[in-house]
Amino acid sequence: MSSNDLKVKSAVIAGNQIFQTIRENGPILRSELATLTGMSRSTVSLHVEKLLQTQLVKEEEISKNGDKRKKSLLKLAENAGFVIGIEIKITGISIGLFNLNVELLDFYTEQVSVGKGPGFIINLVFETIDKLLVKNKISSKSIMGVGMGIPGTIEKNSRIIVGPKFMPGWNKYPLRKTLEQRFNCRIILENEVNAMAVGSHFVGTGKEVDNLLFVKIGTGIGAGIFVNGELYRGSSGSAGDIGHISIDDLDIPCHCGNYGCLEMIGSGAAIAKRGEEVMKKGGSEFLTKIYEKENKITVEDISLGADHGDSLCLEIIKDASKAVGKVLAKVAGFFNPSLIIIGGGVAEAGEKFLSGIREMVFMRSYPIITSELQIKKSSLGRKACVLGVATTVVNEILSENSITDLLHDLSQK
Repeated sequence: MSSNDLKVKSAVIAGNQIFQTIRENGPILRSELATLTGMSRSTVSLHVEKLLQTQLVKEEEISKNGDKRKKSLLKLAENAGFVIGIEIKITGISIGLFNLNVELLDFYTEQVSVGKGPGFIINLVFETIDKLLVKNKISSKSIMGVGMGIPGTIEKNSRIIVGPKFMPGWNKYPLRKTLEQRFNCRIILENEVNAMAVGSHFVGTGKEVDNLLFVKIGTGIGAGIFVNGELYRGSSGSAGDIGHISIDDLDIPCHCGNYGCLEMIGSGAAIAKRGEEVMKKGGSEFLTKIYEKENKITVEDISLGADHGDSLCLEIIKDASKAVGKVLAKVAGFFNPSLIIIGGGVAEAGEKFLSGIREMVFMRSYPIITSELQIKKSSLGRKACVLGVATTVVNEILSENSITDLLHDLSQK
């Protein structure tokens, strides 16, 4: 390597260090940058000028306490580009528009069955994104990345979707290629529960918690796992499939081909199904009135019935939460997390659902396992997945490798 190449490499490394310091600590003065990085002020200023050329850093002038001398604060140029977070759910889609600070600018959600197939769903996603961009006066050329969370396994190495039986037509569908052709930018595909775990770890209930379990309880049940601050996917990308851990003495057949899976009693679909069965037997006047009006029973209906003191609704919630708790007690004993976050639609049943989970986890675990364990409801609600994939995209766009490449290209001009 020539002396000039060494100089370029050294300058790029220093510029990257300054950028990451600005991103983590901005708005920040040049003098503060010098202190944090250990570089001289003149060196900092030299690299800052390069970073300003990337348009990913901007400076703002301020005056403090009536001081007429203005000082320049450096910060990430949050609107230098935008990212899109997409969640494909079994029962609908959600789309979020974010800036580079992962601040949510707009959000859209719509009920639609994933069973309509990838062609229909992806076209709906594209149409919705176009509307969001027009509404927010953002050019498609400003989109720097798109992340999508999907209720299926994303193969760890190829990042190809391995679609489950409830997603006909999605298995090995060329999602990445389809998104790249449309947006021509960085594309991230992730299992939706893993994405929710990422969102919680970076901006939600589990912010900066190194060992956590995010449990999504919706139509199905799955978990995202953080080990020592890193998302754990397993050898093939399917880690966290706790919905198919069997419950003792439960012999209900599952769509996976086995019997007694947790999803058959603890998922939103199972809770709604049991509520309808109870109602048809005349066991709940509360649910009967709802069914006569809506011709269906939902988890929200059963939760509302429990709030109103309906004994059978309370029993259904109790049985489901305790089943989840039994499985989580096993997982906690094996993994020993410091935090379990409960998310997904069923989590909206609130404290009565969480209390049943806590009861079983703490009753069935050794005290040393639960001595520092907390079980909380997700603070991100129904936006956890889009926040998670958007965070992943931004972290890649602004990663050390990406900024290194950008600064290296600038140095060659």
